[in-house]
Amino acid sequence: MKRITQILGFALLAAPTALLAQQPAAKPAAPMTKQAPKPMEKMEKTPQAEEHEAALMKEAKVSEAVARAAALKEVPGGVVKAHELEREKGKLIWSYDIAVAGKSGIEEVAIDAISGKMVAHEHETAKDEQKEAAEDAAKLKAKAATVKKP
Repeated sequence: MKRITQILGFALLAAPTALLAQQPAAKPAAPMTKQAPKPMEKMEKTPQAEEHEAALMKEAKVSEAVARAAALKEVPGGVVKAHELEREKGKLIWSYDIAVAGKSGIEEVAIDAISGKMVAHEHETAKDEQKEAAEDAAKLKAKAATVKKP
């Protein structure tokens, strides 16, 4: 039994080495270039933001998966780049930013989180996206200023 264990142990140690020897040499890495941050990167959420999102999730009758499918049905061939559950103009909505290959900008689709119906669909240029991001950042800053710290 000890002999079998030794043979199996040796085989397990030797197998990865043999596989590595059979692989072709890796291509040299491309030179690193500094990349601009992606415009759709999500910011880290504060505990208050997480609590707010949890409260909205309790209100939503339509799951994120169902809302995503409805949004993608509106933009054939699209890929979701970002999404959020938010209250906009008094309505609880799932908001999706959807990119389409070969088309500049994004398609923003809003799905009602109660009924599952599409409530808005508009094309946003890169300039529109930047303006919206700046407005959202200003709202967050104003809201953070109103929250009392212990």
